[in-house]
Amino acid sequence: MLREYIQRHKDWSLSTFGEGQRTEGLCKHIAKELDEIRQSPNDLMEWIDVIILALDGSWRAGYSPVQIVNALVQKQAINFERKWVRAGEGEPTEHQRTWRCLMKWNELILSGELSGYEMGGGTEIDDEVAIKTPCKKCGGRCEFFPMVNDKGSYRAFAHCVDCDECYEF
Repeated sequence: MLREYIQRHKDWSLSTFGEGQRTEGLCKHIAKELDEIRQSPNDLMEWIDVIILALDGSWRAGYSPVQIVNALVQKQAINFERKWVRAGEGEPTEHQRTWRCLMKWNELILSGELSGYEMGGGTEIDDEVAIKTPCKKCGGRCEFFPMVNDKGSYRAFAHCVDCDECYEF
């Protein structure tokens, strides 16, 4: 049923708005809808507007209705398995993103391979490489955590925000 809905939406959207990814326009529209949700948080139709725009962006990015539905189910299965940190009112609820990386860092520290280390935000890795490097497991988006030891050498770890895999980069 959802696949059929997405196909009907795609057909309508193509005939109404034309071809192309329209990424920037969709993102701006989503931002406007989020402002409307903040003004009327109990208005179901405002929430639905965001879902419709997200579906529009998904097929415009080249995914079929079947792929979109499968990704929706797969992503929620990943979310069910994650550990979540409760946030205060008005703050985003995030899953624990770096547990595996922290465990690897601890192993390196305990083994003596790293001591007096410092974590950076990607300055030792070319940002262009970091942005274009997909996760080795799922092909998702990675965050990079370079670590510099007291001898000046560094090792970097990638943490996938989609599947929670962590590996040395």
